[in-house]
Amino acid sequence: MIKFKEKTLLILDDNGDTVPFQIEELQSELAECFCKGNQVNERDFAEDIILSLDYFFNENNSGNLYSIQEVNQMVANILDEAGFFDIAEIYRKKKNFLEPLYSVTADSLIALLSTKTFFPATNLSKVAQKTAEMFGACGVKEATLSLIIEMAKFVNISLSTVNNDSKEKEKPVRYGYYLKESAIREFLNQHIADFAANSAIRIGGVSKIHSAIKIYINLLDYEVFKNAENTFMELELAEILYDFGRQIDEICKLIIEKCSEVDELKGVRLPIYLNLIDMRGFAVKCMGVDSPELGKKFIKDIVSMITDSMANPVYKVIFKEKSPFLEKK
Repeated sequence: MIKFKEKTLLILDDNGDTVPFQIEELQSELAECFCKGNQVNERDFAEDIILSLDYFFNENNSGNLYSIQEVNQMVANILDEAGFFDIAEIYRKKKNFLEPLYSVTADSLIALLSTKTFFPATNLSKVAQKTAEMFGACGVKEATLSLIIEMAKFVNISLSTVNNDSKEKEKPVRYGYYLKESAIREFLNQHIADFAANSAIRIGGVSKIHSAIKIYINLLDYEVFKNAENTFMELELAEILYDFGRQIDEICKLIIEKCSEVDELKGVRLPIYLNLIDMRGFAVKCMGVDSPELGKKFIKDIVSMITDSMANPVYKVIFKEKSPFLEKK
């Protein structure tokens, strides 16, 4: 069964009351943190973090409710694990909670730095030892991750010979993508003749934070609807949308094929997310529907017309308002 995003998850607020998990609001806050941290080009990771949380909650539904503090800590931990230490710090300050403390012994730092940031393997032990000594000289036994990273980066630079790539060495490695959007688009262009000309579809990159197939669809930009002057009958819509669904299914099939070339993704079943943009506008223009309740029913029918023609199962359908962030890149 397809899961519609409108079926929100519940969490506990600061007063212990049960409230809906405001996933769009959290994604917006995360994107704001990326922008504030001068990582505007990485803001798409905000969606991957939210999807990873949503996926975790759905797949590990034991009946227990998470508190808003636990959710915030999960978000910050994902940012840390993904190498976005600066963004995690901004998020913690925004949410007004403290960073966890880590041991700063040499052995602890080796384990920490080897998994969370990049230092040359030949230099890692020296960096960890020197960093531990500097903390020890100050009488510090535990420190926040952001402070440890900054101290280790300073030590790494001081131990390294200054050369052309020294600036690259001090940068933490981000989780990044298994397949970037541009690589997927190039691959699809080679197999689908008119894909590049189809402005109704945008494909997201396959992220290491939450590996999934993300397809963004704005039916109002689909040529047959974009140029329409009259509304459509249900049978007309069904014929068009079944064909459109088969196109989406072919895209999913090709992305799965491309992902199978990545060692880490071999044998992994990637969830498919269909992000439908401005469906209210579509219901009004192409179906002549102006009642919210009636529009909601027609929209679900439209989704079924698309997904029923797909051999690859859709994990979740997400309805989005039109946003410049979703424009085809």
